[in-house]
Amino acid sequence: MKFLRYYGWENYFAEIVTLANGFPRKPPVDSYQYLLTKYSIDLAIGDRELDLIPAKKLGIPPVCSKTSVILLTFLSHTIQNFLPYTR
Repeated sequence: MKFLRYYGWENYFAEIVTLANGFPRKPPVDSYQYLLTKYSIDLAIGDRELDLIPAKKLGIPPVCSKTSVILLTFLSHTIQNFLPYTR
């Protein structure tokens, strides 16, 4: 959470689920299933294989990158540029 706040990315997420919400640590699929059901997520990004095991089990396309910060920055800028066209 501190990481998201530091980069100003908190508002790009509809919801963030953690142990504090009662979900088990990965790799059980519980938190991913919850998000998939509620938000129809279509991509999972992680910097460890462990982050993506639940996504693979649920059929969510995974993106594994040791440079997730760079990828998220790119996606953030891409989304910001795209949003004006969706209104």
